Amino acid sequence: MSNALHRKIFDTLFLEIGSGQRQPGERLPTEAKLMQHFYASRTTVSRALHDLEAKGLIRRRRGSGTFVLETQGRSAGASLAQFIPSVESGAPLTHVEGSIQQHLADIASRSGNPLVLQCLPPGNLPLAERARAAADDLIRRGVKGVLYHPAEPPAAPPGLNREVANQLARAGVAVVLAGRDIDPFPARSTFPRVTFDHRRAGYLLADQLLRAGCRRIAFLGRAPAPEALLERLAGFREAHLAHGAPADAKLVRLSERFSASSCRDLVTHGRPDAIICETDRAAAQVGRVLAELGLGVGRDIRLAGCEDEPLASLLPVPLTTVRLPARAFARACHEALVRRIHDAEAEAVQIVVDCEIVVRASTCGAAVPGEK
Repeated sequence: MSNALHRKIFDTLFLEIGSGQRQPGERLPTEAKLMQHFYASRTTVSRALHDLEAKGLIRRRRGSGTFVLETQGRSAGASLAQFIPSVESGAPLTHVEGSIQQHLADIASRSGNPLVLQCLPPGNLPLAERARAAADDLIRRGVKGVLYHPAEPPAAPPGLNREVANQLARAGVAVVLAGRDIDPFPARSTFPRVTFDHRRAGYLLADQLLRAGCRRIAFLGRAPAPEALLERLAGFREAHLAHGAPADAKLVRLSERFSASSCRDLVTHGRPDAIICETDRAAAQVGRVLAELGLGVGRDIRLAGCEDEPLASLLPVPLTTVRLPARAFARACHEALVRRIHDAEAEAVQIVVDCEIVVRASTCGAAVPGEK
């Protein structure tokens, strides 16, 4: 227990100093106050302060107290970047990427860390060349930490994400991965990673529908399926097994692009009583097809999406979805970047940010076979 408390005290003060919440020359709380705040012994508090002093972050003066030092490795004032190599400069970000960027910029600004948004430079060169050029640009600009969103295959050539991440790391830039890892599952890279709990997202949606009595639940998404979608699909299947009703593989449809005709075929021949879509926008498209077929969302077929985009609550039948909390994600990313800037050898932790289901009318009133 003392080791866990020591780590908690160390990490808390480490991040407060690194993020600029505690400024150079500021006096830290006394050991007695830290003991009271963390419910820790004097030995545990003293050990945490000793480790911070060993890293050159504080100085303990007998009779005067403990003070924050100005250090070269300090991240306050260091610029950070959010690097999204799958998006060209000037192109809109996805709802989730844009929300993360907005919250990360706010958190970084308040901590004295200006944020740069780096996308692919325009042009006709291959993605790999433009991604490497964008990384070089970040290095020339003296960016200290990069939140890197690995590009998804097939657009990204094999090994590109690792090459770009290593390019930044060799230049002394702290790298934290957002979302998927740069190594294929089950391997893990040596970079810290922050991701949403997509597996739980898929489970929550399927569980909510199964509890409502649905037994023929379709799952629609992109092909090739990105890692996040595969995790949601795994959660979807686990929920079915937990209810003793294995998912019907014929109702899992992954395709390169949405097609109204394939959606009609699914509804006509697959006869699902509910449909879960990869995104809220895809669910909105499915809803239009259902309306063309004379079927009511939330009455004849239940419908759910994911990501809780603003449109989800504005559709004719408000959409049940899973909310991915961008602010909590951005906060976790900022803390991981600060930690990495201070200590490049720090353990490459995997941080999973929880999600929550938002139940609306699209899953609340469907006519399920067998119901009276």
